[in-house]
Amino acid sequence: KESPQQQLAYALDIFNAKEYDKAKDEFAKLIRYFPLSKEAAEAQFYIGSCLEYLDKTYEAFLAYQKVIDKYPFSERQEEIVERQYFIGEKFFNQPQNKTWEFIVGNRYYLVDIFRKVIENAPYGKYAPLAQYKIGLFLKSVNMYPEAKKEFAQDLKLAVLGSR
Repeated sequence: KESPQQQLAYALDIFNAKEYDKAKDEFAKLIRYFPLSKEAAEAQFYIGSCLEYLDKTYEAFLAYQKVIDKYPFSERQEEIVERQYFIGEKFFNQPQNKTWEFIVGNRYYLVDIFRKVIENAPYGKYAPLAQYKIGLFLKSVNMYPEAKKEFAQDLKLAVLGSR
């Protein structure tokens, strides 16, 4: 379309029609052709939403993180942190044998997600919860010294957050 506003409106119509693959492509076009527009941040957010609806949860997390990294002026920062936290929760609440699917090359993606939640909003309401979930996860995979450190950090975040 000729302007970022028109492209966003067009992509949102497709998104609202629940054609998430096509909508994702249209949001990506907006970013490609109008990368410095305020609508680019919205488009990136909606790419994350499309990926969530397509059940590409980790990719959705990464798309949301791009909003925070590339568009710090976005008004969706709090909503993104909340969505990232619930993506981490989704992984956390899977049976343990499923959780292992998210461990690739010795990287704990569940831990990475919760760490970003903490980094993105260290004094927000999800930071202590994310820190606690990291501790629980590490405990569940028998990494007791690491879990103990996470629980100690959780206590610090909870105290700082209550001030």
